[in-house]
Amino acid sequence: MTQGPTRGLQGVLLVDAGNTHIKLTRLDSAAWQPALMTDDWPATRISSRAADRMEQIAAQWLGRPPGNVGEVWLCSVLGDEFEQALGHACVQAGIPLRVLRVGDVPWLQTAYAQPQRLGCDRWGLMLAAVHQAVQQACVCPLLCVSLGTATTVDAVLPNTPRPGVWQHPGGFIAPGLQTMLDSLHSNTAQLPRVDLAQASWPTDTASAIGAGVFQMQVDFIHTRRAQLQALTGQSVQCVLAGGGATAMAQALPDAWVLPQAVLQGLCVAFAKS
Repeated sequence: MTQGPTRGLQGVLLVDAGNTHIKLTRLDSAAWQPALMTDDWPATRISSRAADRMEQIAAQWLGRPPGNVGEVWLCSVLGDEFEQALGHACVQAGIPLRVLRVGDVPWLQTAYAQPQRLGCDRWGLMLAAVHQAVQQACVCPLLCVSLGTATTVDAVLPNTPRPGVWQHPGGFIAPGLQTMLDSLHSNTAQLPRVDLAQASWPTDTASAIGAGVFQMQVDFIHTRRAQLQALTGQSVQCVLAGGGATAMAQALPDAWVLPQAVLQGLCVAFAKS
């Protein structure tokens, strides 16, 4: 598998088009891994629902002086319409577009019956997680958890008979933290809109909701981790990503947190090819 980029990354625009936000950042240095391991890395966010989202991208990124952006690397869950629109904008700007596809690297394989139906954001997280494991010489099962609009939990296993090849046996999709909070507020008559909370036995409604939602997600992750450990007989390393990763890390202190996992996954997939 790739150990890091061997090509220059000057002027690469990374685009993570998620359900809530489109995150964009321009990579100027081959030292991509430390840059993308921090929430301080400057990333522009555009609402995924903005009617003028493509106009904003073109104006802010693709209309800059020639050479400022030499390639665009995309991971998108927004469907064909967005990908085609970005492709058209790139053609207009004379800039190549590369799109992350499930199965695009030989060292990570999925058991998904229809690999094209696996979200490429989940794939990007798995690429970043495996890269992190290799960097730390960690040859153990990984539980890749993305805490966004949805919470996804995917297992990734080292393939002992084929060193260097990892397997994705499958995963789960559940409502995300904020989605659960919003659903309770929207679908009940009197429950308020609240923030996440942590409490042993809450004594007020707001805390009961916030802590209840948080604990449900914690228990979901713990259960899946125990399931994977029982299946493999090995200790499982949890990897957190997405907007809720920092909050979840309080309950999973031994987890790796990859704040920019999808952008990092783009680098892992494309930096050597």
